[in-house]
Amino acid sequence: MNALTLFVLILNFVILFSILGKHQDKVERRLKRIEFYMDLVVDHLELDRFPEEVKQIALNADPRQRLKAVKLYQEKTGATFQEAVKAVEKVSGRSFRS
Repeated sequence: MNALTLFVLILNFVILFSILGKHQDKVERRLKRIEFYMDLVVDHLELDRFPEEVKQIALNADPRQRLKAVKLYQEKTGATFQEAVKAVEKVSGRSFRS
């Protein structure tokens, strides 16, 4: 394989990955927009998006139980740890920091 062929091959890979990266950004923007509109619909319909079993654990006074609620909320919703902590704090009315 000569140097020119190798250069053209590498250039093609760079272009391909550049195109794929732009496509992924476009998909992520669309997903964020869809999530935004779904949040608007859920809020408008006043639906409770907090699973009932998680809510019962979150309302428990024991901080260890609230941590269990965070883990369960993550499993049920696919939320990140920080999102789950904020949700449990909001429902329980108590902060994990205090």
